[in-house]
Amino acid sequence: MKGFVLARRRRAFAPRRFAPSAPKTSALSLRAVMLAVVLFSGVVLGAAAAVRPAQSSGYYAAFIRQFVAAHQSRPMWQIFCEAFISAMVLQCLALFLGLSCLGAPLLLALVLGRGFAVGSLTAYLFHEMGLWGLAMYLLLFFLPTALQCLLLLYLCAQAFDSAAALFRANFLGHAIAAPLRAQLLLRRFLRAGAGALAACCLESILSALFAPVFV
Repeated sequence: MKGFVLARRRRAFAPRRFAPSAPKTSALSLRAVMLAVVLFSGVVLGAAAAVRPAQSSGYYAAFIRQFVAAHQSRPMWQIFCEAFISAMVLQCLALFLGLSCLGAPLLLALVLGRGFAVGSLTAYLFHEMGLWGLAMYLLLFFLPTALQCLLLLYLCAQAFDSAAALFRANFLGHAIAAPLRAQLLLRRFLRAGAGALAACCLESILSALFAPVFV
């Protein structure tokens, strides 16, 4: 009887070990807001860079003109393939960085670069063509680009959480639910890939319908 009481006391006062928990929705929402701010900063930087006189006549402007001309002249299936490959490259990079313990800063750079590209295209069309260029952007690029940016933020929020957790586990010794985070990241990657497929279909359809108007 005495041994039973002592055993109960040891179990009562023994330190409890908590299993690593899954990421909280509030934390992921906060990271998504942070990444959205980074994306918007990239849009502003890209717009400022596109309207500089040195950029308006160089390789930078030639690349944007070639991108717009491709949407005006190429068949719908080719536009879809190029857009889908571009979107999946970004998402695969986000997945790879999310599975790396040092991937969090590079995820910020990835989102910033995506915003830079969006801002550059928008500002260049408006700078060179005025309201006609703005109308072209709204009809051809706005909806697919907005959808792809939202999907990238959706994926990168989970990837950032996974990369930050791996960093804490490897360098700070914190316990994390690494398999669970990797599973959640893979699920988001598949959903974001399906969304990118729909966005690229929309982009090719809009280009086929409205691009001839701006030739």
